[in-house]
Amino acid sequence: METAFVIDDHHDTADMLREILNVSGFNAKSYNSFDSALNDVTEIKPCIIFLDYRIPGGMTAEDFIKRAREVVPNVKVVMISGDARARNIARSLNVVGFFLKPFDIGEVLHITQQHCAS
Repeated sequence: METAFVIDDHHDTADMLREILNVSGFNAKSYNSFDSALNDVTEIKPCIIFLDYRIPGGMTAEDFIKRAREVVPNVKVVMISGDARARNIARSLNVVGFFLKPFDIGEVLHITQQHCAS
């Protein structure tokens, strides 16, 4: 079973997305900080990571993506944000998708199925 990571400082969003992915046949893990997720990247090696662009703390989304790709070079990343201006940043980071909050669950499942074999 492929693993998906969800990283969002809003617990409700992270938990909801994790549950939807789990019910849909993926092993989803949710995190509320980049640091906690990065600790698991090495061991779990997710096939896809959904992350909020702005999460308080020391690490930026850009830093997290770079470090995660050092461990899992072909990991797919989908950026989620409430700020439409983050779309341009997402493009520059070579992510496979960008979802503006509130996002469509069908699109989340589609992109997960597209990039992970369940």
